[in-house]
Amino acid sequence: MVAVANSHIERVYEYTPSKVDDKTNGVHGGGGEKYAQFLITEVKPFIDRTYRTLPDRDHTAVAGASLGGLSSLYLGLKHPW
Repeated sequence: MVAVANSHIERVYEYTPSKVDDKTNGVHGGGGEKYAQFLITEVKPFIDRTYRTLPDRDHTAVAGASLGGLSSLYLGLKHPW
């Protein structure tokens, strides 16, 4: 299992796939695809290179709670390895 650290400052932007234009607080979210690409192109290949893994889709999973769950769901739907 690998856990990715996050910052509360950019968490909403990074973990949400769509933008929300809040008239009071401005635009929020929308970086979910960038985060997905980071996991796909950097994190997963690094883990598979560094550790003894079974890298195929049958042995790969993503999970999370709250916004991490949202980003995991997005990743699974848009990029089903």
